[in-house]
Amino acid sequence: NNTRQNMADVSRYITQGLEVQKSLPACIEQLNQGLALFRHEGVNDARAAFASVPPGESNAELNSLEAAVAHALDASCRTLGNLELFVRLQVPKCEDGNNFGVEVQEAVLKQIVEQRKALATHITTLHEFHEKRADKGQKFLKEVSTTKTDTQGGEKPGVSTVVSEKETSSVVADYRDFIVSFDVVTYSRFRQIMTDARDAMIVVADVLHKNKDKVGNPRAGGGGHSMY
Repeated sequence: NNTRQNMADVSRYITQGLEVQKSLPACIEQLNQGLALFRHEGVNDARAAFASVPPGESNAELNSLEAAVAHALDASCRTLGNLELFVRLQVPKCEDGNNFGVEVQEAVLKQIVEQRKALATHITTLHEFHEKRADKGQKFLKEVSTTKTDTQGGEKPGVSTVVSEKETSSVVADYRDFIVSFDVVTYSRFRQIMTDARDAMIVVADVLHKNKDKVGNPRAGGGGHSMY
């Protein structure tokens, strides 16, 4: 019973892998749509747009792009993970001879794993721009001090409060320029990550298409030929 269940599970995941392969063109198109969200053609356009973000406020456009990139990375990694499992389940039992197809499988698998790991690395670093931007953004905050005086007795007993404000230092312009430049760099980085995700899916779709016979049936036919 356990053996039959295991075989049923393997068959289910192989079927799932085949369906994922069919969905790759749609996945690539979704990533192209994600790239279309980057409306600034170059860094100068981005700099001009980000210069209007009020000091001390978050960059709403970058926040939106971060969410889009995070979604694209998550979806791409899950897709590549399914394809990785699909190829692994196609590997035949070890035998002497006629292993060229198995070598092709290994090469295809290596490509998928490398692409998935590269994209997964970006997922763990996306949030860092908030911390770095907030650190510099604190320089825009006014220094406020509050003094309370408690008066006992007399004609007007009570608590009086004196609030004094101190404007930011003379280097605030440099901090503002830094924030704008940081936003521009982050914008370019997010766009490159989205491009990397799109390109990874294209590469994997291509290598699977070119080697679909060997991936699905590595010992059929025999002989040797180039993977590409």
